[in-house]
Amino acid sequence: MNRTQEFVDNSESGREVGDSPTRPFLAALFTELESAQVRYCVMHSWDTLPDRIGSDLDLAVDPSDWKKLAAVVAALQGKGYLAVQYRSYAVNGARIDFGWSDRGLQFAAVDLICEYRYSGVTLNSGASLVSQRCWHPRGFWTASPITEFEYMTAKKILKASISEEAQKRLRELADEIPETEALNILEKMFGDDEAEPVWRSMHDGSFPSRLQDLRGKLRKRNWIKHPFSLVRYVAEDLVRLVGRWRRPTGLLLVVLGPDGVGKDTLLSAISERWSVPFRFVRHFHWRPGYVRKLKNFGGAVPEPHKNPPKGTLASVVALGSYVVDYCCANVPLAAFRARSGFVLFNRYFHDLLVDPKRYRYGGPMWLARVCAYLIPPRKRLVLVLDADEATVHGRKMELSLDEIKRQRSEYRRLLRYEGFVQLPADGGVEDVVEKANLLIMGYLSRRFMLRYPEFSPQAIAQKC
Repeated sequence: MNRTQEFVDNSESGREVGDSPTRPFLAALFTELESAQVRYCVMHSWDTLPDRIGSDLDLAVDPSDWKKLAAVVAALQGKGYLAVQYRSYAVNGARIDFGWSDRGLQFAAVDLICEYRYSGVTLNSGASLVSQRCWHPRGFWTASPITEFEYMTAKKILKASISEEAQKRLRELADEIPETEALNILEKMFGDDEAEPVWRSMHDGSFPSRLQDLRGKLRKRNWIKHPFSLVRYVAEDLVRLVGRWRRPTGLLLVVLGPDGVGKDTLLSAISERWSVPFRFVRHFHWRPGYVRKLKNFGGAVPEPHKNPPKGTLASVVALGSYVVDYCCANVPLAAFRARSGFVLFNRYFHDLLVDPKRYRYGGPMWLARVCAYLIPPRKRLVLVLDADEATVHGRKMELSLDEIKRQRSEYRRLLRYEGFVQLPADGGVEDVVEKANLLIMGYLSRRFMLRYPEFSPQAIAQKC
């Protein structure tokens, strides 16, 4: 029996595959890794696999098999598991987020490394991490106890933090492997004088209090032994960071539509559901507010047409300040998106083209339309919510039916702009949220393929 068939048999025994949203994905992932002959191992926290993933799944991969991962990703996409994020969080290390629709939107994050490096230190190569891997009865490869001990010790020390669960596991590993092996590993990290004290601290519970001190000693020892490694580390990391700026993994999402169409409810649901692929979330109402904060920043406007428009000159000056506001915010928000930030806007500059009265704009509309083309960034996703006038008016009665009808027509005109997509909002909240999630997932999947065409099924088929 081959390994692939063994996994399929194991995955179908006991609980049904459908009981766990992530179980079918993990079954497909491990099967495709075997099929592509990728030498890998799960580094830690495999007790709950394949039923449940923690925050992410850490896999070490042999460096010579790294290019084979393209075939694995392409095969998974062919099965409906779409790659929506590729986050290069380290040189020779990346996180791929997969999304699929099964009883609602589901996500799984897979961390892939072909060497372990962190905080200016490069330690284990992927080849060494998988060299002593062990086959798990549930159908995947795991790190050997010795490899896991070395990897977890280095990782927790370099990050200078450790959870109670990780501390317990490290103590178990320290008891499981031969003491001589453990001391050899610690001697390689800290030298003869520190190996035994570190070993004792793992058993007496004092290990967490020593992390900061051990971190400094590990880094210093590594840099002394390999004096040019830090220069190489910094240079390679700089190239990686430039790549993150050029291809930010974050997203700017805008939701437009008349009052009462459900923008607030939708944005709240999206913010909560997309917390896995995005590290941070920031909310804005209409404009960033970097130049001048809005008086009612992010709040509801009960009577949007109460005040008369400003004069032409005052309107033009205000329009210019809006453009400056968006332009000034572009750099900090670009940095935020480069760090996998999710930027959410309830309304945007283009809303002024639909409802100038709301913003007391009395200047020429042609000038406002010209300015709309200047607003950065160009790469954004804008969901234009649309619902029947009676439905919208029934939710909020600030505007007349005729005004809502006019605004619907004007919002449809905005669809000519790049990245603007209409989203029907007549149904229930869950239906609208599901449609929005699928639009976002489709947008991110297409962006992934444009950035990394080597992962597409077509590219893999051509190679074969």
